[in-house]
Amino acid sequence: MKGSTKRAFSILIASVFFIAAVAVYAYLIKPTYQSINVKRGELYTKTTQLSDYKNTIGQMQKLLAAYENLSQAQQSASLMLPNDSSIPQATYQISGLALISGLNLQSISLKELAATPSTSLLKGMGTLRFNVKLSGTYESMKSFLQNLGANIRIFNINSIKVEKSGNISNVFTFNFELDTYYQIK
Repeated sequence: MKGSTKRAFSILIASVFFIAAVAVYAYLIKPTYQSINVKRGELYTKTTQLSDYKNTIGQMQKLLAAYENLSQAQQSASLMLPNDSSIPQATYQISGLALISGLNLQSISLKELAATPSTSLLKGMGTLRFNVKLSGTYESMKSFLQNLGANIRIFNINSIKVEKSGNISNVFTFNFELDTYYQIK
């Protein structure tokens, strides 16, 4: 074979390979590449949706936890300011705190004061005034005041009168005027 025939034959073979490569690219690679791009877009969309769902679930869990804390706060508020006068409970708390503090309860009297009217935002509030007579040591009285301050129900001390109790040293009689509050329905 002549050199020019070999060159023409090799150009022809190269042209066939080039046309075959273009055909393979056009009919096989390009459609597959386009379907891969479509799949990548779907994957990105689904990943974004999953991330959004996880964020939403996290926010819902935070809201549920906040709601549970809110209901606990509401229960605590109901213990601090009960929905009714709860006179037996308040009396029991005062006598229990006196007993825990080492004071002897000598007498307790109660007077219900006029209630404050309700406003558009707040319920009315009632006040119970207790006059409590206790006897014991000064340290016991300090313990009683600390326990009264740490008690769940709100008590305000209006006045304290201290008197010497008989001939016994370090024993005093304490007269407390305490106010506690409740919500009017």
